[in-house]
Amino acid sequence: MRNSGTALRTAYFNKLNGQITVRGVAVPVIADDRMISSAPYIFLGPQSATGIGMKCGYGDERSITIDIVTSSTEGIGGPVESEDIADQICQLIAPADVASWPDPGENFKITTLEKVNEIDREEPGPTEIVYRKILTFRHQIHER
Repeated sequence: MRNSGTALRTAYFNKLNGQITVRGVAVPVIADDRMISSAPYIFLGPQSATGIGMKCGYGDERSITIDIVTSSTEGIGGPVESEDIADQICQLIAPADVASWPDPGENFKITTLEKVNEIDREEPGPTEIVYRKILTFRHQIHER
């Protein structure tokens, strides 16, 4: 039995990195919270998993959070950007065409994928307002 967490995080990073833009500029995708840059950015957050047994092998029901961070100073940027980024992410991660879902590599296969949660947060600061949109996607991932 293998751990599907790293494979899923890598698949999401590969699918999103360099593909999401705001005002014509690529939004960085960050998988390590020690590398956080200035907004806007996309942080691949924590995962949770429950093992599922099958006749033909092992698998997980695994969720991953994506934290979209934007900010607004003097009315520029903010929640509209986070909505636009979320729309781009959903189109890339969960399109109708299953063959276009993120690819977790040769050892795993995603058999179901759905967006299960979306949370909006606003965090006022001394010079800007930070907007966070947190998306949660749930998958069944089977070991090949």
